[in-house]
Amino acid sequence: MWEADCGSIHIEFFRTMHIPDSVPSWKESAWSTGILVDGRIFFPADTRFDPDLLFWMEERSHPEFIFHDCQSFNGGVHTGIEELKSLPPDLKKKILLCHYSDNFSNYDAEANGFYGMARPGVYYNFDL
Repeated sequence: MWEADCGSIHIEFFRTMHIPDSVPSWKESAWSTGILVDGRIFFPADTRFDPDLLFWMEERSHPEFIFHDCQSFNGGVHTGIEELKSLPPDLKKKILLCHYSDNFSNYDAEANGFYGMARPGVYYNFDL
């Protein structure tokens, strides 16, 4: 894990599992990093399903929000929606789904236990 401060913002960077989906860990996958902002906002960017990373970060930092990419099928570049639906309710309720395809336009994230869908062009304010 790497850390940096940008003004008053503290950012932690860590590796994620990207492609190919045939490799067992982030060590063998294409370079991809996620971020944790001020210990509150977690974005495990461009990752395949990695529940160990999610559970570790939840135990370590208890992030308030998680922006998690998703796709409509399992395997490949991103996490499948069915895989994310298998997470515990307390974790799912923090997740804003992002980096999804157009076929998610009518997906009801809240009805499936997620916080919601992150929307392009929307400014998210996490001030205390």
